[in-house]
Amino acid sequence: MNDQELIGVTRSADEDIALLSTTGNFRRITPLRFMVFMFMSASILGVYLFMNSMFFSGYPVITTFAEKNDLFTEHYPPFRMNEWTCYSITEDIIEGKLYDEGSFSRLYPIGFSILSVPLTLKWGEAGPYFTNAILLWLSAIIFFFLMMEIVPFYLAVFSTCILAFATPNIFFASSAFSEPSAQLFLVLALFFFIKAMSTRHKLFYFFAGLSAGINLFVQPVMAIVVILFVVVLVFEYGRGAWMDSGMYLLIGSFLIPFAGFLTINRLFLNDYTVFILSTPYCPYNSASQMLYGTERNIIVGLWKLLFDSPHGIVFIMPIVMLVPQGFIIMWRSELKGLAAIAGILVVAVILITAAGVCPVTGECIGSRHLMGILPLLIIPLVFIWEEEIGEKIWFATTLVLTLYMCTFGWWTGTSRGSGYFIGVLHDRDARMIILSRKDKLERPVFASTKDIEGRFFSSLESGDMRVWLQTLDRASIAEIHGFERTVFNDLVSKRRIPGMDRSHFILSVDPDKGIRPVIPNLSFNLD
Repeated sequence: MNDQELIGVTRSADEDIALLSTTGNFRRITPLRFMVFMFMSASILGVYLFMNSMFFSGYPVITTFAEKNDLFTEHYPPFRMNEWTCYSITEDIIEGKLYDEGSFSRLYPIGFSILSVPLTLKWGEAGPYFTNAILLWLSAIIFFFLMMEIVPFYLAVFSTCILAFATPNIFFASSAFSEPSAQLFLVLALFFFIKAMSTRHKLFYFFAGLSAGINLFVQPVMAIVVILFVVVLVFEYGRGAWMDSGMYLLIGSFLIPFAGFLTINRLFLNDYTVFILSTPYCPYNSASQMLYGTERNIIVGLWKLLFDSPHGIVFIMPIVMLVPQGFIIMWRSELKGLAAIAGILVVAVILITAAGVCPVTGECIGSRHLMGILPLLIIPLVFIWEEEIGEKIWFATTLVLTLYMCTFGWWTGTSRGSGYFIGVLHDRDARMIILSRKDKLERPVFASTKDIEGRFFSSLESGDMRVWLQTLDRASIAEIHGFERTVFNDLVSKRRIPGMDRSHFILSVDPDKGIRPVIPNLSFNLD
């Protein structure tokens, strides 16, 4: 069995997209394919940057009833809980306070924060968000070249568009979470490893090991991919693999960031094993909980991570249900090496995440911890598309559902009155409540008393809390603090009762200050 058979490189001899050949030169580029590639690349980056420019600083809120969460409301907008952590580490780096006593860098990986420094210096709080847009764009482009090694051009384009627009990537491109950078380095490592196996250029092994090792500074558990690389090489070359220069380059380059990782821990944190053995995101803690059952039931963790509505990965991406079938097709198609690497890593990350201290919460959701392996879930799906018509129908159906969840699901929110597009992943009311409390909800200029009252009653009829909050007097917003939903729902219910006149809804109205609504008795909620 040769290298190409092991990894499953199935590109035909007439493929002429711009890729590195065995001589290190670029192959001939057809103008049409170049235009398609450039259009795809520009579309992905353009959409990601456009979303950030539109949403900053009031990004979608994925934490249900977030207005009741002090940790969330403290820094929103723009930061949603752990986004503030990443930004704080970035600020510490800029100010020269990295690893200071009490800093977040003593508890969380610093890789993404380092990458976000340049754009943070330029754009401040928006910097980490635009950094993720660029990182996930790069991840998509590298994924395209990875797919070009194993499938025809049109399938590489198709699969890249799925990764960019039909996965949580489209949400995390407008976030300041650290996990997108883990995806980038994993895709880099896998791409370089496959290039090394298909071209026999040993230098690619060096970059594969280096990319895998850098993940220690982002999402440490993802670095285990280097072990899978070693297993594949041993399976290919047998005992002779340990004497091969490619193995030396792979392991040696991985040890460079690994040594730096341990050195930083020792110099700044006085312990070699801080991130490996003691933090909430380390593999050891998660594995110990999985083995000994402390703090979490792994079966429950798996259910929440995969199937729990609305944040389970299968709920967000229904197309994931076809991934096991895709891996089976890959294995039967002599793609055993790639199927083994991707499949084992997917299972390992899911198990470790499900057994960890925080596999699913309203803020971080299951897909956040699985960001790194999302490309590995797309690879087997491509091979389903090449099956019979029945498989194509199931693929197309689940893809449409996934597009709905990953586009409208993130942006439209739950409260859209009688609209056609309702997204359960975004608690739109929570976002509006928080913004109104901080006086950051834009208020239109009302022409008259009749104008403001018309919008007030219209918001009750349509169930639109955003418009309702825009009409309220600041004093009333302070009075109903913590009970916004209760007051709004009470007024909506009254509006549906025939014969309820204006006095049951409005105490006073001033077009310049807003409406003072009739507030129901809230004493039963005060405990």
